[in-house]
Amino acid sequence: MKQTLMLLAGLSIAVGCDESTPARSMDNASDVADAQVVMVDGALQVAQLAINEVLFAPTEGEVDWIEFVAIGDGEVNLSDYTFVDDKDDREPVQLPDLVLVSGDFYVISRGDGPLQFSFGLGQSDGVRLSKMSAVVDRIDWQDGAAQDGQGYGRLPDGVGEWMATVPTPGAANVAAEVVAQPDTGLFQQGQVISVELVLSDAAWQAIRSDPLAEEYQTGSIIIDGQQTDDVAIRVKGNSTLNSVARSPSDRYSFKVDINRNVSGQTIDGIKKLNFNNGFKDPTLMREHLGYGLIDRAGMYASKTVFVDLSVAGQHMGVYTMVEQVDDEYLKRHFDDAEGDLYKPEMPAGLLTYLGDSIDDYRAVGVKNNEDSTDHSSFLRFIAILNGEQDGQLDDVLNVDAVLRNLALNVVMVNLDSYLGMGHNFYLYEHDDRFLDLPWDLNETYGNFTCSCNRDGLVNLKIDEPTCGSIGERPLVAVLLSNPTYVERYHAILQDLIDGPASAEAMNPIIDETAELIRPFVQQDNTKFFSTADFERGLTEDVPGGRGGGAWGLKSFIRDRNNAIRRQLNGVDPSTNGGNGNCSNGNAGMMGNQGNGQCPPCGDGVCDNFETQNPEVCPRDCSEPPANGDWCGDGICDALENCDRSCPADCQN
Repeated sequence: MKQTLMLLAGLSIAVGCDESTPARSMDNASDVADAQVVMVDGALQVAQLAINEVLFAPTEGEVDWIEFVAIGDGEVNLSDYTFVDDKDDREPVQLPDLVLVSGDFYVISRGDGPLQFSFGLGQSDGVRLSKMSAVVDRIDWQDGAAQDGQGYGRLPDGVGEWMATVPTPGAANVAAEVVAQPDTGLFQQGQVISVELVLSDAAWQAIRSDPLAEEYQTGSIIIDGQQTDDVAIRVKGNSTLNSVARSPSDRYSFKVDINRNVSGQTIDGIKKLNFNNGFKDPTLMREHLGYGLIDRAGMYASKTVFVDLSVAGQHMGVYTMVEQVDDEYLKRHFDDAEGDLYKPEMPAGLLTYLGDSIDDYRAVGVKNNEDSTDHSSFLRFIAILNGEQDGQLDDVLNVDAVLRNLALNVVMVNLDSYLGMGHNFYLYEHDDRFLDLPWDLNETYGNFTCSCNRDGLVNLKIDEPTCGSIGERPLVAVLLSNPTYVERYHAILQDLIDGPASAEAMNPIIDETAELIRPFVQQDNTKFFSTADFERGLTEDVPGGRGGGAWGLKSFIRDRNNAIRRQLNGVDPSTNGGNGNCSNGNAGMMGNQGNGQCPPCGDGVCDNFETQNPEVCPRDCSEPPANGDWCGDGICDALENCDRSCPADCQN
């Protein structure tokens, strides 16, 4: 059993240690490069101690303390180390002659005893940890970094970003409660805001006559009575756009670019807004719930809010307004928002090695720095990930952030993502390492099926969480082939299903959200499902609807969490021989079917899978385009993706 050595008020005790609880990424972590961390046979070998948590704002009756942790594998002798605060004239404190192994904690408190430190930790202060007089770890904080009674610690333990914590001296760090999406500005929670997109008759007709062109029209946006003119408005989407375009409905999803026509124009600092139509979701809340969970889990999420939308004088109903991932988003989340940003689609979206030039990565989706980047960081990342270049993955990838996002997608069974179609994510380079950022969560909780039935989705293999062969998605395959990373990943999954993703946490949020939007749902005459389906979908599976039905939220969350728990405990298998999930490894959409043949898209039969996932094969389930040619319809369907017969559709 891992042990925790605690020295609080002079008392030394040893207790069991919980596993680490990873959360947000390492973006502001103090530098541990000098900690001489090396890789041996894929495992961390650490000749170092790390500062893990401090209490500098104790409440009445408490004292300041500092927690250290041994990270990775190997032994650490505390007597090799001293620590001190940020005062140059302070005498360092010698740690005692004790040996820690990986995961052991050591806590020392302020006091007058021989195994305590005498100086106080201020609201703006720091701690330096030295080995043989050389500083090997340090942390500085400013006033407001933690509130009274909160700790300030690393998540994951020993290596992650510093943030406010629930004080846990001698145990794994736990993030202080994060308020999902601050109640300010455009995205103020607890309300449904009124939004009108104002378009001339000519502009609206231009959109309706050729929606697949996705061309911007000039108009105005009115948000709760506040009008902003000369904004650019267009429809957006892939499967949702094509499905609506081929139907009598005008319930498109929309993008509004506030800055496009008037440089520098923003609304509350926001340049772009997305209005998503709730396609395939009778509850209209999956996207909001998904981003909310990501936010509460301490990761980087777009803000969302519900709106009652009208377009060109036509009442559309309940939509989800979503913050765009752009430079303003990056500034909100990162101290340095100058890194390269990509939004890869197939084929670049699988992150396989395609060559040593950025031109080899069709549809890589460069989103910023177009005129300044040489893409060398991206190319190095891809090469190291795929074993085409020597180097450590940790040098080019924020592993902890990516593991956290992977766990969130796996908990939510979000397969309309890298795990499935190889899209709906951004890659951002921060501090020379990449991490993924989530996007387009309207099909969370199993709404994108990847040919799985409900049982297959609920029991999605946590260690092969891909549609089809895990080897086709190197970002997942490489991470989950490393035992150290798998241990971290499993700890994250456990933390999620015990905490923010648990049914106990999610059910009240579902109920509160339903209560909020219910009056607007009842008045929404364009929604894809009935009001009865909305109510039913909160708990039970809903058949039918334009997208082929949806699983009940509460029952799916309950069953999925139970399935994850069984896999973590070894009761159920967590792998499938490398084949991924469903249909013996055939996801029914990516590449061939494992037997050299393309999937049955184009056979003229709209089967159950194609009905539930209309973007996979519209040629089997929809009326043909006016010219009869499916190539050029804007959808890279399963047949075109397999036989590469239509570059025009599959390059974007």
